[in-house]
Amino acid sequence: MWIEKLAGQYYIDIAPIFFTALQSKPVLDCYYSSAPTIVGEESTIQQGKMMKRSITTVGLGVILAALIISTPLLAANDPSIKGSLRENIQQSMTHFIDQQTIDQHLYVYDAVKGKLLQLTLEKLHSGIVKKGDFYVSCADFVDQNGNKIDIDFMVRKGKNRLITTQALVHSINGKKRQYHLEML
Repeated sequence: MWIEKLAGQYYIDIAPIFFTALQSKPVLDCYYSSAPTIVGEESTIQQGKMMKRSITTVGLGVILAALIISTPLLAANDPSIKGSLRENIQQSMTHFIDQQTIDQHLYVYDAVKGKLLQLTLEKLHSGIVKKGDFYVSCADFVDQNGNKIDIDFMVRKGKNRLITTQALVHSINGKKRQYHLEML
């Protein structure tokens, strides 16, 4: 961008100033002009303020996008769930997956899409939270179409042990689904 005063008037030429790191394409080019344009002093100040607002908006958008992208990396975890309770919850979940797996696949019905998912385990998460009467922990899977599926496992206290009762689809390719567990 350059601004030059000539004969009491300002010349302004604003080229695209933001480029994406991967695509090298302009993100903000709303004030682009191929040749200098004569504008008044007030107009130049207004354009400068508008550009500053636009730059701030784009900057905030980039920060928000970075937070959204990194959110899956920050799995929920209740630090008050410790020791043998934590180990037993994980053990119950692992046992459930082992018992329900046929030929390296866990089959979970997706009630929203109305179809059966054939899942291959990628990773168990260490995070555990309490929702209502259940402990919930999750694992990453890949379905038969290559989609990334996050499955939440519901674990509840039985008479003498913890029992994993159900697997729920929590997200597909990072798009979360809401569900609520009420106390029984």
